[in-house]
Amino acid sequence: MLDKLKEMTGGDEKRMALYLSTYKNAAEDQILSMSMALEDSNYNEIRIIVHSAKPLLKLLGLDELWECANDIEVSIDTDIGLELLLENCEDFLSLTQDALNKISAHSLLHDSWIC
Repeated sequence: MLDKLKEMTGGDEKRMALYLSTYKNAAEDQILSMSMALEDSNYNEIRIIVHSAKPLLKLLGLDELWECANDIEVSIDTDIGLELLLENCEDFLSLTQDALNKISAHSLLHDSWIC
């Protein structure tokens, strides 16, 4: 995951930390928002959540999460079926939590120059 980010930032740790922090905050909000949208069966809101997540996922090299977000959009757009959509949403939430755990443990977020 960090290889793509390191390449994009030229290894600038402050910029890397900024992107990681931005993702961490966005991902925490996405988990909460998607969980609420799932409870309410608000599939349009789910589509909006994953669509808005995709640029940052691509930027950070979180390709598996990007693919999962894309699968959710396709599931909703093509009305493939509720079971597959819910499975994709569970995968997205799980992968997002995994990414959050990895990012939260990363030393770049714990250095003193991070605001």
